[in-house]
Amino acid sequence: AYGPMVLQPDAQSFWDVYGAMLAFPKLVGDNLATINRQIVQYAPAYANKIKIGVTEWGPLFDVSPSNPYVGHAKTLGSGVFTASMVKTFLLADRVTLANLFQLTSPLFLGSINWDGVVKPSYFAMQMYANYFGTTLVSTLVDSPTYNSVAVGTVDAVQGVPYLEAISSVSADRKKVYVMVINKNWSSGITTTIQLKNFAARSSGTAHVMTAPSIDANNGNDLPAIPGVVWAQQRTAPVNSMFNLGAPGTVAIVDSSFAVSSTIRYTAQAMSVSVLEFTAR
Repeated sequence: AYGPMVLQPDAQSFWDVYGAMLAFPKLVGDNLATINRQIVQYAPAYANKIKIGVTEWGPLFDVSPSNPYVGHAKTLGSGVFTASMVKTFLLADRVTLANLFQLTSPLFLGSINWDGVVKPSYFAMQMYANYFGTTLVSTLVDSPTYNSVAVGTVDAVQGVPYLEAISSVSADRKKVYVMVINKNWSSGITTTIQLKNFAARSSGTAHVMTAPSIDANNGNDLPAIPGVVWAQQRTAPVNSMFNLGAPGTVAIVDSSFAVSSTIRYTAQAMSVSVLEFTAR
């Protein structure tokens, strides 16, 4: 199971906690690469038959009602984390399944809330389901980075890319999808996208999930349980939307963009975008 638990939040700032969570997929990728090497080293005769299954993973800050981040699995930041984790699993050798914990729940960890409202983590998964092809294609990314500090179960990480991307092509080879993930919580990142060996139409479609704040969400998900008192939840120090959640606050919005030999695209702060290109 992979879950970036906070555990001792009083010693960490809000940005340290989110910085660690968004760095966590890099640690997961490193761990999966280590497991892959160990399989080859210790079971060479069976290495071509062994696969990796991740039975549980998710934006698991904590499960204790006393933790001031226990309700943060519902935020936009957790949705961006989810998109980055799926990218990590898709690019890792041998990984054949990776089960998000969990689809829905009577408590607070489901990507669909107990009242039926979907969370940003759900939208992240939906983007892979609706706007992703059947075959990965090579993607090269140049990005500014940040360094995270150790928080709870998450080690410090050096050189975490703010900008990530993963690309795929449809089964009929008529569509290319480029998913762009921006983990910078304060500013957009403008990048240049170049497609090789694919002649696209002059207009594409951008599917974008974002909101004005990293703690934006679609509504309360800490249920009233007799005898349970939930801790006062931490909120973003600037422009917090944590307590303003309502259905539709975070959603996927579509728009068109012009396609040329070199595409300039600005990934909004804390966003997941899928750029959909169609063959001429």
